[in-house]
Amino acid sequence: MQREYFCCGCGLFHWLDMYVKNENCRVDRAESQGCPNPKCKRQAPFQSDIQVFAVDTMSYAYFAENHKDFIDKMKWSSQKYAPPKAISIYKKQEIPIKD
Repeated sequence: MQREYFCCGCGLFHWLDMYVKNENCRVDRAESQGCPNPKCKRQAPFQSDIQVFAVDTMSYAYFAENHKDFIDKMKWSSQKYAPPKAISIYKKQEIPIKD
């Protein structure tokens, strides 16, 4: 099962696994993985304070409500970071799809 995220550092809408299987074959909740985009400014040293929101949370809803212009200017996704079904929805929402 995956969860959708938005990175405030580069504007990437991306999906990451919510659960991982540990060495004892027990399923655990995945730790926050940050932004997978290697070109994101969040990857630079001492920039881990740049927020990555899970899109299905109230914190993202409040952020999106108060920072719509920022999101509209930054938003993008890629087939590398999102499943095909999400990409088709992003296209309908006019979110740019990059390689």
